Order: sequence, then structure tokens, then C-alpha cells
Amino acid sequence: MAYVATKRSTVVDKMKTYTHFHKFVQSGFDEKVFNKWFYRRLSAMFGLSRHYSRLSFYNHWFTTDNRRYEFLKKLVQWESRGEPTLCYSDVEEDIQRLILTQRLLPQYLDKAVIEWNQPDAGEHLMVPPVMTR
Repeated sequence: MAYVATKRSTVVDKMKTYTHFHKFVQSGFDEKVFNKWFYRRLSAMFGLSRHYSRLSFYNHWFTTDNRRYEFLKKLVQWESRGEPTLCYSDVEEDIQRLILTQRLLPQYLDKAVIEWNQPDAGEHLMVPPVMTR
């Protein structure tokens, strides 16, 4: 985690982003932890795009285990590009490492499968989770 500053962000800003991502995951993707500055930063990383609001983004990615799994999978599959002096590619790579070393994909895939098999699953899941690890 040796970050470099950009024109608009300090090394401390980058460390704060990584630390807050870890806190957000550890909280079980708690909406209270998904504050405005974190939404703005995260939606500018990993090829993600902003939504109409923080809440819209949150609802899209974090309201079910299946959605959380898809979010984490998207982050891991993202090919981080760009110079760390110009963007957050160094933070993206550290977040990808965190997801992989903490084995978050298998954990959330297992949770998504359990969720999918619940009697009311059809009400909030569009498609079953993909069974690949």
C-alpha cells in the first residue's frame, strides 16, 4: 500500500479510500458506512458509473447478497489502468487484492446461493448467481 498523490488527491486521501472500503465490506455493506464522499470516490473507480443518487447506487449494488457478489466480481475483473499519479489505479489494485485475500467472492457466492434458494427469492433477485469461482 504505497500510494502516490495525484493533482487532486493526497496519499492520505488514497489511504482513506482503501481503509473506508475495507470498513464498508467489514460492516456487511452497511448503508450507514456508505456516505456521500465514499459514494463519489467509489463511483469514479473500477469503471463504475454514478447513479442519480448515492441511494440509487447503493440499491443497485448492495441490497442483496447476489448484488454484493456481482459488485465484488466486477471489481476483481476490472483491469486497472492508468498511472497512479493521475488516478486511483494503485488503490483499485489494493482493493482487488483485499477481495481475493479475504476470499470475499466465494463467501458472497455462497450467501447468494442461499439467498436464491429462499422461498421469496424471486421477489428481489432477477437471475440466479453464477456458480463459478
